Amino acid sequence: MKQRVLLMMLISVVVALAGYQIPLSNQPVLTEANCFTEFVRIDPDDSKPEPLGTRFWLWQDGNNLMVYAEAELDSTYEPGNQVRRDEGTSGDMLRVQLITMPQAYMAYAYLAFPLGSLSDGIRLQDMSVDFSWDSDYSYTSEVIGSLWKMTMRIPLGELRFRQEQPYNWRVILTRYHQDDSSTFSSPYANIEDKNAYFTSSHPITLSGHINRDFPITLKPYFVKSYDLVNHTDSFDPQNLGMDVAYVPSQKLRLKLSFNPDFSDVPMDSASDDYNDKYPPYYSENRFFFTEDLQVFNLGDYFYTRNIAKPQFAYKLTGNSGLVNWGIMGALDKEIKDEGVVINRNDYYQAISINPSWEKLTLSNALISRVNDGFYNHGYYGNYNYHITPWLNIITDNLVAIQKAEGEPKEHRGINSSNKLAFEKGDYTATLTYGVVSEDLYHDAGYLTENDYDGWNLDLTWDQIKPESFFNKRGVNGFFSLSRSTLSQREYDLDSEFLYAYVWLNRKLFLHGSYSSGTDVDNQRNIFRTWTFNTGFSYQPIRQLNFGARISRGESLIYSLSEVHDRTALLLNGGLNLARKFSLNYNGVFNFMGYPRENEIDLGGGNIVTLVLDNEYSVNNLSLVYTHSQSLSLSGGAGLSTYESGGRYANLSYYGNLRYEFRPGSFLYMGVKSSQSQMEPSTFDQPLGEFTRDMATAYLKLAFTL
Repeated sequence: MKQRVLLMMLISVVVALAGYQIPLSNQPVLTEANCFTEFVRIDPDDSKPEPLGTRFWLWQDGNNLMVYAEAELDSTYEPGNQVRRDEGTSGDMLRVQLITMPQAYMAYAYLAFPLGSLSDGIRLQDMSVDFSWDSDYSYTSEVIGSLWKMTMRIPLGELRFRQEQPYNWRVILTRYHQDDSSTFSSPYANIEDKNAYFTSSHPITLSGHINRDFPITLKPYFVKSYDLVNHTDSFDPQNLGMDVAYVPSQKLRLKLSFNPDFSDVPMDSASDDYNDKYPPYYSENRFFFTEDLQVFNLGDYFYTRNIAKPQFAYKLTGNSGLVNWGIMGALDKEIKDEGVVINRNDYYQAISINPSWEKLTLSNALISRVNDGFYNHGYYGNYNYHITPWLNIITDNLVAIQKAEGEPKEHRGINSSNKLAFEKGDYTATLTYGVVSEDLYHDAGYLTENDYDGWNLDLTWDQIKPESFFNKRGVNGFFSLSRSTLSQREYDLDSEFLYAYVWLNRKLFLHGSYSSGTDVDNQRNIFRTWTFNTGFSYQPIRQLNFGARISRGESLIYSLSEVHDRTALLLNGGLNLARKFSLNYNGVFNFMGYPRENEIDLGGGNIVTLVLDNEYSVNNLSLVYTHSQSLSLSGGAGLSTYESGGRYANLSYYGNLRYEFRPGSFLYMGVKSSQSQMEPSTFDQPLGEFTRDMATAYLKLAFTL
């Protein structure tokens, strides 16, 4: 085995010195000179050779890089399901990662599946893949007997690269087997090697000139909606909008959006946020804000869900050698409810400059949110230094100032997190010291805590053995020493977390965890809480999976400033039919230990009765039918049975049709609704009586010109 690995390493060194000369041809070129083989397993990382023959050929056809692959199949071959673009991997997979600027530590990733689903993205320096980026790539796929044949076209004019001929790029080729979740790579390239991953690739040379795409793309759209509650519709400038993309060079991109519309974005799922002391957190799902965010590296310090309804938004991104940079801004719309402003027309902006070297990354950003009489500015810096491939130093800092109209002075504060991270083989360990000053306010982001400092230690052991009955097992421990306020002199062990799991025969997943710690109410009183979880997930066949988890513990009820028992049952399941239907459900059923009626002393002899639901559930159901890459239907519903404000339940649902009638041009149709149950369920009326709070039908046409 060792001799084989040494031989492969020697071959890789020889190839690295010579590189692959990619032929220029408008016909397939299948020769030994442009053939890539020698795939080895990287996940799990044992460098075993791919037992099934896998070969890739590359050639340049004008402005396109053509890729042809042949992959031998056996009885474990899994074609997967038909899924919409970028909506999860399904089935066996072939992947091409093209590195056009090795010094920038990024790669364009193009995936191919047996059923033809599209999925592409950008491999970032932190090794994650941002699938919000979309290209104009395409491929054909066919299985003949025991051989999978795939031909891919990658348009090169839309990529970023140095316009210097010949083009000296790099490529990583990958094959994935869903049956045992194993991944093979040519050459050996492991994401655990961090920045060295991008240089552990095949060097390739393209000699044909690449013409960049037409610099301007226009995407006008028209939206027509109808209010199903008030039975009204209207036509005004809000029904029209346009996206403009301008690419003056391979290193610079500008995107403008006038009156951006998000009608086709599904409603947020029902969530169990009834005992939160902070505003609910929603992940961004609007395309304009998710695309190209990897350039900015802002995390939650720039929380774009604060921007409720932008009137205008822009984004300028570029690359200059070792530096990625970006500028993004948006002007929000003022929204009133019965004359009261519920959303200000704030202006948001982020400027990011991120130089990177093989061992050092320096991310810098200026973040602002301003309006008349209000301003919030912050500097965010994230610095990451790889002392060795397995040891990192990471410091993450925000310095912010904020002042609102009528306040006597500015708020000035800092949020700092400093980590020493070890990752080697099956083991990871992270030691963190964090501090948040008392006067930190940053409304441009999503920050919840202040006046805190503490130490955290996170230890993890994971072991993967695909051929074993115990395919995967692991243990994770987290321990925290902290002071709830900086005025305290002593540190307390305020939280600890232990987690263990085992994966049996790639079908049954068992897990359990215990956590305990401190929590702080709205008056900054400190309480001890704990939680024990145990559960399973099971996939007996490819088309079916289900699981359950039981949670038992004591939680702080913020509205009562008391700790009470909490028991919860969490259920989930998924069903795939005919490789085109996908049905998923998740729900949580809560049983709380506090009484429904609680007397609250407001002081001065003023006692009020607070009614809190102590038995309720939150459920979400989604259904997706993917007829083809151009036509799909989706729908979903969320139901919360939490009783509050005279409402016995809340129901929301949506349905969307998406049809791409020509490349880049779409027809969207759908309906959204939110309803409240004003009368309880009875035997005669098990669904009770629901009142529609909001119901809208819409039609949207979007073109690419």
